[in-house]
Amino acid sequence: MAAGLRAALRETPTVELRLDWLRSDAERARFLRWLRKDRSRRAVLVATCRRREGGGLFRGNVQAELYWLAQAREAGCLWCDLEVETLRRIPSRSLRSASVPRRVLLSAHDFRRTPRLDPLLPARFRREADAVKIAANARSIADSVCLLRFARKTPNSVAVSMGEIGLPARLLALREGSALAYAPVSAATAPGQVSLRELKYLYRAHRLNRQTRVYGVIGNPIAW
Repeated sequence: MAAGLRAALRETPTVELRLDWLRSDAERARFLRWLRKDRSRRAVLVATCRRREGGGLFRGNVQAELYWLAQAREAGCLWCDLEVETLRRIPSRSLRSASVPRRVLLSAHDFRRTPRLDPLLPARFRREADAVKIAANARSIADSVCLLRFARKTPNSVAVSMGEIGLPARLLALREGSALAYAPVSAATAPGQVSLRELKYLYRAHRLNRQTRVYGVIGNPIAW
């Protein structure tokens, strides 16, 4: 992860650290100790320790997740990505009393389909967050358009269209107002991702804007 962070920072100032992808608490502790000592970099770091209930790999409970996010804050992470499943299990449903990074990206994931978006993140939950993210599997272009409209209409939001069909929406997310677009440095962390270098140098997603014309090709068989 340390090597991946160094590689990512050569291309972008914002990096998500998937602590749940580390194999043990010992690895998480070792990485965060290293991160705490290396404060010279100027980067926006987003800590994520997603539990299995929310689609991640972390096997611990809610208290353990919050513990590691608190440790990430001590190591210099300004943001954390916290799934809505965790917020529902916090007794007071308040993050402001927790020691997590001071900026919270509240996220909801659906790996099967693109559902109705409003019920995923009710208003009472959104008030706990500085930004919101919806990641959903797109089974059609219409699903992708729905997610892009969410990004366009919702301030401080992130829209992630997952799956092969969702790839064009991933590339257009920043154009439509999404605060972030996700791309792995090496191994993919979600279906439908392209690498960071492809996102930046092949598709130039960070350079697309509302003046960029978008064309579609219809055919069978066809791929992106």
